[in-house]
Amino acid sequence: MDGRKIIEEYAEWIKNNSFVRDVRNGKYCAITTPFMDRHNDHIDIYITKSENGNYVLTDDGDTISDLVMSGSFPNTPKRKQILDTTLNGFGVATDGESIFVETANTGDLPKKKHALIQAILAVNDMYMMSQENTYSFFKEDVSAFFNSRQISFVQDIGIVGKTGYTHNIDFVIPKTLDKPERLIKTINKATKSQILQVVFAFSDISLVRPVKGKQIVMYNDEYGAIPSDAEKALNQYDVKYMPWSKRNDYIDALITA
Repeated sequence: MDGRKIIEEYAEWIKNNSFVRDVRNGKYCAITTPFMDRHNDHIDIYITKSENGNYVLTDDGDTISDLVMSGSFPNTPKRKQILDTTLNGFGVATDGESIFVETANTGDLPKKKHALIQAILAVNDMYMMSQENTYSFFKEDVSAFFNSRQISFVQDIGIVGKTGYTHNIDFVIPKTLDKPERLIKTINKATKSQILQVVFAFSDISLVRPVKGKQIVMYNDEYGAIPSDAEKALNQYDVKYMPWSKRNDYIDALITA
């Protein structure tokens, strides 16, 4: 697997498909990214300066307002806890309206932008929290499944890749004498943007963590299959993928082997 090549291709894809403009009389710099939300609209992020001179990167309230309109606003303690835990995993925060991250260092802006985009994509999945499945969140289901199979794991680990970006890995199954380390990312809805983020993360990590471990995606196929072009990318870079509905068929081959 040529990790350097995919990092170069990924960076070029972002560069060629990102657009910058000034808004609100130049108070904000708006960046339209190539990443899509659940409506297949491009995700916008905004950069401005706070009163203390720090740079603030924000989604300007777009993500949570969409949850409000979909009826999935985290207005219960359980949903609020999940929202906060999700954002904390990426090092970003919310004021109840906007999702944002702040830095005083211009050199940190690319990393903060990367973290904010990852957080927005993750929170987009929260719209699945309709009344009928409030208590069935995918990541929790995966955790419960591992526990039921007596699989030891560490959850929500940040690993820094070659680029300096920190990637949140949902589950790490430690290396044993006869089994390699396994890094697992979960995806509730397998969009192309989500898959490209995962492939980039695994490739970036592999350049500084060159262990012969397994890189695995577990996705909730209740909401559809992986797009064919994204599936091709997974195969090309040797990232294994497991549909949730077939977890019992795949578990021995992808997790315990």
